[in-house]
Amino acid sequence: MTIEQPLLRPLSRPAALWRRWVAAVTVGEFLGFLAPATAAAATAHAGAGVTAAAMLTAGAVEGAVLGAFQSSVLRSALPHWRTAPWIGVTAAAAVVAWTLGMMPMLFGEQVARWPLWVQIPAVVAAGLVVVFSLGVAQWTVLRHYCARAALWPWGNAIGWIAGLCVFTAVTTPWWQPGQSAAQIAAIGAVGGLAMAAAVAVVTGVFLVRTIGEGEGRTRG
Repeated sequence: MTIEQPLLRPLSRPAALWRRWVAAVTVGEFLGFLAPATAAAATAHAGAGVTAAAMLTAGAVEGAVLGAFQSSVLRSALPHWRTAPWIGVTAAAAVVAWTLGMMPMLFGEQVARWPLWVQIPAVVAAGLVVVFSLGVAQWTVLRHYCARAALWPWGNAIGWIAGLCVFTAVTTPWWQPGQSAAQIAAIGAVGGLAMAAAVAVVTGVFLVRTIGEGEGRTRG
């Protein structure tokens, strides 16, 4: 059964929705990203297996925190919103993205020996999964609440591409060999804040277009 009803609650107009989203996602992603930033600093001199385990655990924490902050906005905008599924798929998608992101560290030497005609498609495919994983996972939940949910994976992908570019631009000049764990973590935190803001601004634009117009739906 599909129940058609107004999508946005009275106080959830597009401009207000965008502002709340930007604030919540910036804070949520920044706090969440402190987990992998801290894990990276703590395992800077550890073996690959220990580092990978720590980073994947931290990635799940990052996804759960981000999902919780995002859900706080969506709950105020979408009738009958359920928080647990959103947090669950967001955490799972973050683990997938971090798994692929760790591949160069874990298997870089082996991949480097592959012929280019194998390397290039593999890298492109992995990159696409990384940038689309979160949006596609969240789409599986959001599609039950709004008719334009198909926009969301694209908005997330663009947002995360922007965020990763900002993170790289901020941290690359600062990170240098031989730095202490505290320095590594501090630089990662600054980069994480800049990344979080970029992701929040871009995805907020798509959020307004996704759930800020037309009508929503709840399937039962």
